[in-house]
Amino acid sequence: MTSHDSPPLLDTAAPNTQARLKSVAKALFWARGYSNVSLRDIARGAGVDVALIGRYFGSKEGLFEQTLHGAFDVIPDPSTMQRFGRDGLIDFVIDLFARDAVDTGQEIAPSVVDLVAMNGHDPDIGAKVMAQQRAHIHAPLTAILGSAARADLFWAVIIGCCITQNAQSQTGAGFSPQNAAQLRHMLHAAAHFGPDAA
Repeated sequence: MTSHDSPPLLDTAAPNTQARLKSVAKALFWARGYSNVSLRDIARGAGVDVALIGRYFGSKEGLFEQTLHGAFDVIPDPSTMQRFGRDGLIDFVIDLFARDAVDTGQEIAPSVVDLVAMNGHDPDIGAKVMAQQRAHIHAPLTAILGSAARADLFWAVIIGCCITQNAQSQTGAGFSPQNAAQLRHMLHAAAHFGPDAA
């Protein structure tokens, strides 16, 4: 290196910028859906130039895939879920809804349920989302509840309640004891659906 050469500059802002982009992308993709969010929306939300998305993630789909990393970590592993049993599983789900409402106040942060509801049928990324949902949610629910039909109903109740809770948060209504009682009733009915339910 000559005296005129300078060492390459390290981009120390990159990890911060990447984290901000992933955070904004997660919030937008999960709440509005992949096809309803532009790269400009994400860049504007992160306060960066849109070209940085391509630089750090390659594409919109590459950025979306980054939001999937750890997305299902809130779901206990199948062996833990199996120990819950049906009633413990119901308590776990109700606790998640109640904790979400308390932790985030009136604005419910997009959850893995929002991720699936808003992106599961997207023509570009829906198959990836549904593969994750089947592996991390549907398969363990089927094992605990004893049938795919009960798992489907149970999941439908969760999605319906998540959509309702998000709508209620827009009006300032939170997750009330009445909501918990209704959710418990619907989850119990789904978990015990059918002639072979114990």
